[in-house]
Amino acid sequence: MGKLTLSFLLLLIGLSGCASNYSGGFSSLLTCLTGCPAYGNFATNASIANSNRIARDVADRLALLYLPASTRFNICQETTDAFGNALVRVLRDKGYAVFEFHPEAESQVCKKSSSKAINKAVDLDLRYVFDRPDNTNFYRVMVKVGGQLLIRAYVEQGTTVLPVGAWVRREE
Repeated sequence: MGKLTLSFLLLLIGLSGCASNYSGGFSSLLTCLTGCPAYGNFATNASIANSNRIARDVADRLALLYLPASTRFNICQETTDAFGNALVRVLRDKGYAVFEFHPEAESQVCKKSSSKAINKAVDLDLRYVFDRPDNTNFYRVMVKVGGQLLIRAYVEQGTTVLPVGAWVRREE
């Protein structure tokens, strides 16, 4: 009976179409089982300099897609990590209004529609995943802005990181 139960559970996970935001190990399984997307920094061994470089690249891409003086980003997760702190700082330096995450306000701000007009400004929810597969020199950043997902890979060479390819943009 135990094998049948385990097989059924694995079949359900496979058929659920779960698209985890983190591609490694127990966290992905937990994400699939709970239905809660895992956002945040999973590149625990990333240097502060590399986190800053990638955050600047993300902000440069966002500046091409969304006007800085006319856009407010609602950060829908805690940004206590080096990448999150750098991203918030760089977005503000570029001229974006940034509403930082507060657990008590999360349900009021981030669960509303993904794009709202407030005083002719665009109000967008922003979430990110910054990760690094084990035993590799690659990083991946995924930024969900409103209903769009921006993804880019980077390779660590020496003390710096370089983009592996172009940005991938997917609308939901």
